Amino acid sequence: NHLGPQQVSELQRLLNARGFGAGKVDGMIGADTRAGTREAQLRYGLPADGYPTVALLEKLRTGR
Repeated sequence: NHLGPQQVSELQRLLNARGFGAGKVDGMIGADTRAGTREAQLRYGLPADGYPTVALLEKLRTGR
């Protein structure tokens, strides 16, 4: 369930676009990306551990 740098960049773009501030789109998981990830996980009913997963990426892609 590990995301590569391109997937992390996509995750960051989608988090930012959907209002879950992920900070700079740089393909690296820093504090801002973790915080945005936690917010999105809560919204989408996933475990809010701040670790981005493929499941979260899919939900961000579809918006549900």
